[in-house]
Amino acid sequence: MLDAILTSSEKIMHTIPSILTSCMTFFLCIFFITVMNRLFKFPGLCCYLVITSTISNIQLLYTTYYEIINMHVVLGTVPFCSSFLACDIINKVYGKSNAKMAIWIVIFCDILLLFSMLTAIWHKPCITDLESQENIFAIKKIFLQTPRFLISSYITYFVSQRIEIYLFDMAKKIKFIKSKFIKHNITLFISSVIIDTFVFTFLAFYLMSPITFTFDVLNDIFWSAIIVRLICNIGNTAVFNIIYNKSNIQTGKSI
Repeated sequence: MLDAILTSSEKIMHTIPSILTSCMTFFLCIFFITVMNRLFKFPGLCCYLVITSTISNIQLLYTTYYEIINMHVVLGTVPFCSSFLACDIINKVYGKSNAKMAIWIVIFCDILLLFSMLTAIWHKPCITDLESQENIFAIKKIFLQTPRFLISSYITYFVSQRIEIYLFDMAKKIKFIKSKFIKHNITLFISSVIIDTFVFTFLAFYLMSPITFTFDVLNDIFWSAIIVRLICNIGNTAVFNIIYNKSNIQTGKSI
């Protein structure tokens, strides 16, 4: 019964443009960030970060197509970007030390998930019917590719952070741009959007990918990810300023 309902909902949603489904995903992420923060405070946001890290790595295996921009799009970018909003809330409301702790919790949970699923796959399978064979194949298909996404993510994070520090130092020496706000955002755009996306796309979908993607597909993945990240970052900023107003942040209170 439930399988039939889910299958029917899938067919209905496939009639809707994929970009609208991604918008629904974004608002769903915002909803759960708000609810988990209200109900569970800092632990709730930590749980959200752990879950979205797992979701993002799994969704990377699913490719869709945005008709409005005429590009292939790899899913996972929307929940990944929403994790930045959760991190910003933790940093501003619960303190920088808790934000660092949350990042370490995510890293250790990623490692736990990776080795837990690898040890499951290492068991000799007992295939009794076609369904169990398909289930085992699906698990292997998903989690044998998880290591390359995790490795790519952490290498990308390290590279973009190092470049970001260098660019911040360079930006301080630029005299013709007076606004610190503009310098800060240009630096973040170059390091955290362009370079981050390029390094991850190169590692995960070219260097370590078992599938050979054409240049056109890789180009679509790269530019579509940048577009989605820009839109999500604008949305994150708007949501943060609307829902978590300045007075709540200054007093250290969660709303």
